[in-house]
Amino acid sequence: MTQTQDMRALRIAEAVREACLREARAGFEQAAMSGLCQEGAMENALGAIQMLNLETVLAELESG
Repeated sequence: MTQTQDMRALRIAEAVREACLREARAGFEQAAMSGLCQEGAMENALGAIQMLNLETVLAELESG
């Protein structure tokens, strides 16, 4: 890989990580406010990560 490719891959990985964290936090908070136990809230957070649209994450990265 060239240095440019390495930097692009790193930017993509960072964008995906940030999106996963954002969705997990939102999913957990939403579930906790709805009265789910901690285990249920964690399951909801993981579900939010699973439903993350990677195409949207990449499009947001490209746009800006």
